[in-house]
Amino acid sequence: MEERVSQKAVFEKKLEEIVDKFNGFDELQKPLTYIKNGLGCWYTCMLYPGMEPTNNLGEQAMREHVILRKIIGCFRLREWSRELSVYRIFVG
Repeated sequence: MEERVSQKAVFEKKLEEIVDKFNGFDELQKPLTYIKNGLGCWYTCMLYPGMEPTNNLGEQAMREHVILRKIIGCFRLREWSRELSVYRIFVG
């Protein structure tokens, strides 16, 4: 576990260096701000063995619902559609 924590710190330090390197470019301020706001939260998957570094499972849980919505036009009320999507993400 100690190795994972130290490797996460190395990766986050490298990310900080990248942000500092490109900080002078105006067109990159939005993505750099996004990265800076997440510092400390990036690479969390490294701390938990078996945790995927993507949100692929959440995307898969929503896929069936989105396809149904697009094919048959169900859940025309936006609130219902969003609530069901969120529910399916958490329930799987």
